[in-house]
Amino acid sequence: MTGYVQDYESAESGALRELKEETNLEGKILKTTEPYWSDDNEDNRWVRVALIIEVGRAESFKMDANESQAFKWVTPDDPLVAESETIQRTFKKLGLL
Repeated sequence: MTGYVQDYESAESGALRELKEETNLEGKILKTTEPYWSDDNEDNRWVRVALIIEVGRAESFKMDANESQAFKWVTPDDPLVAESETIQRTFKKLGLL
């Protein structure tokens, strides 16, 4: 899940808001990282904050088709992690790799 922080909103509040908007799930932040830079290409430089969020009431899950096309829960041993430097870096920052 990704999203943008609104003016005067903390990264943590923004993440919980985006979680609710995109999935209809409520969450509790268990772990967060310090902000770090990520250069996706020559034109984009992002400030990222990685979080582990515990979600409750999975039966409330409802993907907003205007926000996302698909979703996938991943674990550190998922092949998708090995294919993505961004996901690897995020997992490392969170102490999952």
